[in-house]
Amino acid sequence: MRSSAAFILIAFAGLGLALSGGCGENTIDGQTRPTVLSINAGAPLHADVFVEDTTVAGDGFIPEESVEVIFNNPPSHDLFDLDETDPYSHFIFTSYTVNYHILQLLEGGGSFSTANLPSVTYPMQLIVRVNQEVTTAIVLAPASLKLEPPIVDIMPGGTAPSGEAVVRAEITFSGHALGSDHEQIIEADATILFANYADED
Repeated sequence: MRSSAAFILIAFAGLGLALSGGCGENTIDGQTRPTVLSINAGAPLHADVFVEDTTVAGDGFIPEESVEVIFNNPPSHDLFDLDETDPYSHFIFTSYTVNYHILQLLEGGGSFSTANLPSVTYPMQLIVRVNQEVTTAIVLAPASLKLEPPIVDIMPGGTAPSGEAVVRAEITFSGHALGSDHEQIIEADATILFANYADED
């Protein structure tokens, strides 16, 4: 991480811990209450925009980064004594959508173009049983996003190749209880730090 931006990024990393510290919100009104416990262990994702690699065409590639997400599925009320055989005791996640919002652009001597970060949606097929904790991975920084302004400006040869971007990712998980077709959502936040980080020799 560049020393000129270290203080600002530390401050936003702290914001990332607060945003992605594991308290998802949901609109669940049923037998169980599926919840996001943590995203990337509560830490911001450091997303590299380009990896130098002489073994591939073009001497490098744009990486796609995933993060670990932990869900649990407790009963929605303390009085409910549920087990896996009870109706609607399993929750099935079917998709997630990520909306991206620029929090800070650190130009590093260059300039950024106007932000145009589209949302992304991916399918999921994850079942979380009642009283179970499940860990999975989701794509949070797709390669395609890094070709959109202002992230593309950080690429080698871009208008801000030494710059950094701090982005809030608002994630909406969708799904339904097993045996029900009523869609329900769980919302959570994470923080992404985009930069062209130094590659290891």
